[in-house]
Amino acid sequence: MDSRRQVVMLLAAVVSLTACAHPATNACGHPVRPVLAPPIHVRPETSARGLTILALDATSNEPIAGARVSLLDSPIVATTDSLGLAYLAGIAPGAVAVAVRAIGRSPILDTLNISATRGRFLIVQLKADVICLEDPIIAVPPAQRP
Repeated sequence: MDSRRQVVMLLAAVVSLTACAHPATNACGHPVRPVLAPPIHVRPETSARGLTILALDATSNEPIAGARVSLLDSPIVATTDSLGLAYLAGIAPGAVAVAVRAIGRSPILDTLNISATRGRFLIVQLKADVICLEDPIIAVPPAQRP
């Protein structure tokens, strides 16, 4: 088993906390799983320079593939892989603003200090961004009514 998969499995085990088991519903009345509280944000240093991001679903803690990770005011961008991991290299030391976005989820914005000699590891939990559409109202002109 490669080390990246081991890291994800270990982190999934750590963040798989037991939430209350009663059923909950969203604004549309659909059942949802409880959200972990509080969200987990771990920021240890790593031996490799740069920034490694692990993007997880805030409800299930499943990895999110295809999330876009970017540094604000910088051309440096990466996309998370099937394990939810992305790596950003070539970051100048100092404070950087990081944005993590995925379709259908609320974005995460954070500021990190990047060392000249060590990297950073950031775990983010992205919450689903639910939009409920009401039943459509279709207006039919009187001349076209049956």
